[in-house]
Amino acid sequence: MKQEVSWKVLALLLVVVFVGNGSTRPYCREGDTCWPTAGDWAALEKLLDPGAERHLEWFGQPSPRPSAVPEESDGDQPLYGAGVAGLRALYVRGGDGADCFDPDYTEFCNVSVRNNPLERWAPGAVAWPLSVDHIRELIYFANAHDLCIMAAGTGHDFLNRHSCPDGLFIRTSLMKSVVFDLDDSRGPGGVVRLGPGLTFNEIQTASAQHGRYVSSGWANTVGIIGWSLGGGHGPFANHAGLGVDNIVEATVVSANAEVLTVSGNQHRDLWLALRGGGGSTWGIVTDITVRAHVTPAEGVTQIRIDWLGTNCDIPQGGRPDLDGIVSNWLRWSLSLGTEWSGLVWVWPSAGSKVTCGMQWTVYLQYVYLGANSSSAVQDALANLTAPARPVLRVAETYASYSERLQVQPVEYIKPSPWLTPIPKIYAGGVPSVCVSRASAATDLGAVITKSIDQCGAPGGVCNLLQFYQCITGNIGAVQPSDVTIGPGLRTGLFHYIPGLVNRQELDDLFALGEGSYFSESAYNMNNYPQRYWGSHYDQLVETKRRYDPQERFGCRHCVTLSDYAQ
Repeated sequence: MKQEVSWKVLALLLVVVFVGNGSTRPYCREGDTCWPTAGDWAALEKLLDPGAERHLEWFGQPSPRPSAVPEESDGDQPLYGAGVAGLRALYVRGGDGADCFDPDYTEFCNVSVRNNPLERWAPGAVAWPLSVDHIRELIYFANAHDLCIMAAGTGHDFLNRHSCPDGLFIRTSLMKSVVFDLDDSRGPGGVVRLGPGLTFNEIQTASAQHGRYVSSGWANTVGIIGWSLGGGHGPFANHAGLGVDNIVEATVVSANAEVLTVSGNQHRDLWLALRGGGGSTWGIVTDITVRAHVTPAEGVTQIRIDWLGTNCDIPQGGRPDLDGIVSNWLRWSLSLGTEWSGLVWVWPSAGSKVTCGMQWTVYLQYVYLGANSSSAVQDALANLTAPARPVLRVAETYASYSERLQVQPVEYIKPSPWLTPIPKIYAGGVPSVCVSRASAATDLGAVITKSIDQCGAPGGVCNLLQFYQCITGNIGAVQPSDVTIGPGLRTGLFHYIPGLVNRQELDDLFALGEGSYFSESAYNMNNYPQRYWGSHYDQLVETKRRYDPQERFGCRHCVTLSDYAQ
């Protein structure tokens, strides 16, 4: 207990010293004199209730998936199965030579696994808290030893915002409380308070038991916190709103370990920062209350249509079919109302003389709030398949979206750097642009054609073109103003991921719209504050200064008080 008091006193002193400074300096690294001793780590572990059970295991269908699944994990277990026998409260790197970027992973590497850890940054320690008090102790400790803090629920992040060099990695995956209040008027179907370790598979399963759903992402193992704070697009966004639109309250442990309840009435500035300011920079969110929505009595329908073809100028299955499919879909997309949200992937690939230098696939998936027997669904199927015969056409209705997630393939995470920038070739991360309705109507078709033609040319680059029509740009979609996302995401029709493009090519694509999606965007991007937050950025900086003046929390291309986090 004496050690605990000394950490807290030192932590408070550091906060006082840095208030108003506005500058950020490199954090303590292993080997520095400030680095915790073995005794310091052992004392910290005692404060985390080390005797409590900690398990993270998937029990197979029909159980919902509890966390992200790394590729090639036996039995699709999280953490390569490290959570099956039980997790320790704290793991400290050292002695085992853990690099975590070699194929032979150690136990430490398994418990720190996360998607696309760029810069070869590995944590100095990994903690598995079970409560708000545990998180407070971890923040006190980080402040006392000047450690950077990295945090993750499931670890899906594409842009390394869950990483910092030798950081104290706080994994909230075991905090999985679910509390519904179906009578709360803040949501059309009440509200639900959710723990930070929950996946959408778990949340939608719990919601279905109450005849509800929540606005969520497409992948079943993505977690609620990072997705919500970064914008949150998904299969219900045009009707239910983005993730940011659905945050009504949250509990945050701040940089000085204070527990804050934030809402439209309490700490409103921090609440607004959570509604679009991005994750990994405001504190540790220990629960989030979001709006619940009533599942239609007719159910939820997913339509899926696939086409295949070549680059040859032939009447069926050739390039004319591809051009017709794309132009027809673009016209249809501009007519959609709030009941529809979806995605389309256009995937040209290198071919042979037989395929006239290229072959292609178009994959279309839309979710409709209602039954497959409705005229809206039947008209859509007829309209979309008019230009060319598909190889697959399915419209299946589910009683709840939870049923759909149960059969959805897993989107595996890759635990080594794989979205690394390549100078003059690739901007890194997930380059994206929010396409405005005006550009979708006038310019986007030509951009798609140019990319397809590039693939068909000798030596050309073939890119998977991904279009997500789930960012509240449909006709009649509600676009609340009490958020801090920029206008490009707020009003755009598509979140467009153009594939392997360099910074100059990406800058050219920015003409399609003034925004980019925080959680899926380029690792190297010009003018990122404007593209993420627009005129809200200055307000967000002041909120950062108020709640985290010494930048205990920080990440690349996040709201920052200095250039260090860039």
